[in-house]
Amino acid sequence: MSEYIGGSPDSILERMQRDSERRSELEHERQIALIRLQSHALVWTGAADDLIVTITKWYESRWLLAPSLQEALQHAAYHFLKPDGSAVISPPSTIPKSRPSERFKRLDEDYQVIEFDGRQYGLTSIQASVIGVLHTAHQSNRSSVGLNEIYKAMKVNSGRMSQWFRGKNKTLYGLLIVRTASRNHYRLDI
Repeated sequence: MSEYIGGSPDSILERMQRDSERRSELEHERQIALIRLQSHALVWTGAADDLIVTITKWYESRWLLAPSLQEALQHAAYHFLKPDGSAVISPPSTIPKSRPSERFKRLDEDYQVIEFDGRQYGLTSIQASVIGVLHTAHQSNRSSVGLNEIYKAMKVNSGRMSQWFRGKNKTLYGLLIVRTASRNHYRLDI
């Protein structure tokens, strides 16, 4: 009698059969995932640049809601495919960001009046302070500013961004001022 490593010939055969079945199941799951992905995609027959221009126009006219133009374009990269199934915009990281001068302008020295996405906003002193801190950080190439630093600049001990940006300027919170992945850190989306 010869001994087989890992068990009897029957158990080895059973394991090989289970492995084969599992590989078949995984391949089937991959095919289903691909079908699901493609079923949610839209076919774009034009050039990639045309899609970028179209998504930008939809975003600027607010027909397409997204936290930023960059994010809107990244979603488009996943949801628009060429007729052959390949991505129209690929990879998403190569999508150009809009230039800051196009989206945001400070119209006075103390940020009381700004222009964002072609609209002028008159800000309260608190709102102007917040945007001033975030804009200074942006100009220094900092990725975000913590809430404690904003408190310190405003000379307050507490408060929430949603409280400071409400009323007629509430759209700025979420479009111009966005929360980063870190809790209680913010940046300007320009």
